[in-house]
Amino acid sequence: MALPTWRAAGAFAHGLTSAVSVSLPTGHAANDILLLFTETSGLTPTVPGGWVEVTNSNQVTTTTITRMNCFWKRDGGAETDPISVTAESNHVGAIIHAFTGCETSGNPWNITAGSIDDTLDNSLSIATMTTTVNDCLIVYVSTTDTDIGTARWGSEANASLGSVAERSDDSTTDGNGGGIGVWTGTLVTAGATGTFTATAVANTRKGFMEIALMPPQGGASIAPLLVSHRQHWA
Repeated sequence: MALPTWRAAGAFAHGLTSAVSVSLPTGHAANDILLLFTETSGLTPTVPGGWVEVTNSNQVTTTTITRMNCFWKRDGGAETDPISVTAESNHVGAIIHAFTGCETSGNPWNITAGSIDDTLDNSLSIATMTTTVNDCLIVYVSTTDTDIGTARWGSEANASLGSVAERSDDSTTDGNGGGIGVWTGTLVTAGATGTFTATAVANTRKGFMEIALMPPQGGASIAPLLVSHRQHWA
C-alpha cells in the first residue's frame, strides 16, 4: 500500500480583522485532501461551506492568545480559489496544503490529537499517538503568538518517523502577530508516532495538533480513532 504524500502548499494569507483570500496549492487534483490551517488571536474563523473542522482542532492558549484551527475538504476536481477566511479579532493568518493518495471516502485520517503549550519558550514538543493502519502520513501543525514577520521554526525532528520535513513556515506582524508551521513525516508500520520536536527563533506559546492521514482502505471498515490529550512540560 502506498503512503499518502504531501503535494504542495498555497500562499500564506494574512490580514487585520477582516476576510483574507487564501489560494489553493498549485497542482491540486480530484480526491486530494485539502487542509486549511488558520491562526487567530482568539476567535474561531469563519470558512466557506464544504470545509469541515478536523477532530481535535480548535486549540487555543489561555494567555497572549494564539488559536489554531484546521479544516478539511476532499478536492472535487473543480475547486476554485480564493477561499475566504474571516476572524473579526485582531488578525488572521491562513494557508492551505494539499495531500494526495489518501482515503477517498469518509474522514481521511486514522487518528488525530491536539493540545496547547502555554509556556513562553522556544521549544515545541508534540507527544506520540498510536495509529492502527499501516502507511500513514503524519501531519503536524503549530501556531505561535509572537509578533515576528519572518520564518520562525527549525530543527524539526522525530526519530520514529521517516522523511521528516518542514512544509511551510509563515508569520505576520498584523495586530499582535502570529504564525503557522506545518511539517510531515512517514510511518510505514502502524503504531506509535513518536514525539515530534522543533525549535522556534523566539519564545512563544503554541496551539498544535497532529493528523495521521491514511491511504485508501479498499472498502475496509476502519473506524478513525479520536484522541485528545494534554501534555506537560517540565
